[in-house]
Amino acid sequence: FIFVFFNPYGVSPLPLFAYQIGHYCLVGILGGITSSYLNKKEFFKPEEDLYVSRVLVIFAIIGAVITFVYDFFSTLIGAIAIFGTLETFWITYIIGLPFTTVHLIGNTLGFIFILPGLIQLLYRMLDISEEQ
Repeated sequence: FIFVFFNPYGVSPLPLFAYQIGHYCLVGILGGITSSYLNKKEFFKPEEDLYVSRVLVIFAIIGAVITFVYDFFSTLIGAIAIFGTLETFWITYIIGLPFTTVHLIGNTLGFIFILPGLIQLLYRMLDISEEQ
């Protein structure tokens, strides 16, 4: 919603809008699957400490992959929707590499440093425990 309607360039073209909505739906599903997977692992202890290397590496990889996939496909779809040709994709992608790099680093670091604390906070606020 935020990236679609509060874009400094205006509302996203329909193909890009559809991709953005679909991508974030898939991110939510991936979050649910990841949660189910990690809750079965002994090293994943949201009630104690998530700032352990195994969890941080998993979160970093997930954050980097989600960001890379989003940037790649949103640039591809945006270039085709706005300019009408596939040839403009590579030019647009190369010009956008500084943003993509900062975006990848920022999101990866966010998944490493913010996500574990946010998960622990939600576990406490929603009173989620292993016994449930």
